[in-house]
Amino acid sequence: MSTAEVDDRMQPLLGYIGKLTCDPSKVSPADACAVLTAGWDERALHDAVSVCALFNFMNRFVNGLGITADDDYSDTSGTRLADHGYAGLKKLM
Repeated sequence: MSTAEVDDRMQPLLGYIGKLTCDPSKVSPADACAVLTAGWDERALHDAVSVCALFNFMNRFVNGLGITADDDYSDTSGTRLADHGYAGLKKLM
């Protein structure tokens, strides 16, 4: 698959997630249809929505409570993400 094909396939999915994050009341069945038409299946859409929801929840929770992290935490988190990707977060849960 070429880079252009990947970009074409990702655009509807990222657009859906962007809309879900920024203006969730405007997400429509047509948005989901665009994701499915781009070649994603319902499981992929479900997983993307689940990840989006989790990150939005955590961001609002942390921001709402005024939680901040120092530079050491950011360095540790960045290294963990670079070394293990998001799968490394599973061990923390």
